[in-house]
Parts: sequence; structure tokens; C-alpha cells
Amino acid sequence: MARLIARGCERGPHVTGRSLYRTSLAGALLTVAITGGLLTDGGSTRAVTDQALSALLLATLPLMACLAVWGAGGAEDSLLAFGGNRRWSIARQSAAFLWGLPLVSSLLAALVLVWTRGAKDPRLVDDLVVTLPVATMAALATICAFLAVGQWFGRPGLVVLSLVWLTFGQADLLLAAALPGGHVRHLLGVGMALPFDPAWSMAALWGFSLFGFAAWMLRVPP
Repeated sequence: MARLIARGCERGPHVTGRSLYRTSLAGALLTVAITGGLLTDGGSTRAVTDQALSALLLATLPLMACLAVWGAGGAEDSLLAFGGNRRWSIARQSAAFLWGLPLVSSLLAALVLVWTRGAKDPRLVDDLVVTLPVATMAALATICAFLAVGQWFGRPGLVVLSLVWLTFGQADLLLAAALPGGHVRHLLGVGMALPFDPAWSMAALWGFSLFGFAAWMLRVPP
């Protein structure tokens, strides 16, 4: 019995961790390919950096979140058969997503900045200080949204949300502020600027994260 319970405690997080690892590897390869292609095409260093960061946070990141949640969709916790709390169980299983994807997003953003700007760029440290919080919050808002949609609508919902994120979320429209992508663009200074201070966009990313987490937990029965 004790061995069965131990396996139940480990299986869910193991599936989640494995999905996060595969997703992170795919995201890293895609980021390297896109950034390398942009550098090959040439152009100003600043423009290449902005394009590479936009591709990472507005396209690669939602794809990573979709694949991560999709890959962990079959994870089960055998402790539920012994009366375990379902919300605690699913939060524990998905904890790797909540800290892992923001960490991976920040590391890839740092890679893009160092690669495109060069380690000797005098503004590199300043850009890292400004960009890494944006990458972290963009990832947290994104993964919470995909966890919530996956819980409410299953895998078809993940596909629909990905398409919305990749199209509407990157549009030069004021309505793009309804998704985290519009605020990420505002914070990066890419595309159409939103008519308010960037600090409000950072607050909005926190709001999206909390709303997504609450919607995710609301769907899970106690």
C-alpha cells in the first residue's frame, strides 16, 4: 500500500516534468533557428533583437505552453482513489509548469539578448534587467491561460487558444490588449503602443496570471 501511494505521488509530477523537458528543448531549438535566421538576414542589431524577442514571447512561448499542457494531459494521481484533494493534486502535478516555463522563457530571452547584442554591449545589462521580468510574467500568464483552457475545454481548446494567441495576440489593434500578447508588445516597445503607461501592462500580466489560475482551479472539483 505504501509503495502504491508513493508511486501515485511521483507519477503525475514525473509526467509533467517530462512534458516540460521535451517542450523546453523544442522551444530552445526553435528560438535558436529563428534568431539565427534573423541574424543571417542582417539589419540593425536593435531590430533583430526586437524581432527575435517578439518571436520568442509571442509565438514560441504559446506553442510551448500548448505542447506542455497537451503532453501532460494524461497525467493521473492515484492518491485521488484514497480521498486526496483534487485541486491540491492537480496543482502539485502542474507545479513544474508554473515555475519551469517562466524560467525557460527567461533563459531563452537572455540567450537572445546576449546573442544578438553581444556580451560587450554597454546596454546589455540594462536590457536584461528590463526584459527578464517581462519574459517571466509573459510565461506565467501564458501557462495559466493554457492550463485553464485545457481544464475547461480539453485539447481542442488548446488548439483554438494557440491560434488566437498567434493571430489576434500579435495584431496591431487596441483590442489585442485583451490578451497578454498585446501587453508584452507594449512592454517590449514593439508594434502599436497601447495608450497607457507600460507599468499598467505589467500589472495586466499579473492580472491575467491570477485570473487564469483562478479559472483553472474553479474547474477542478474539490
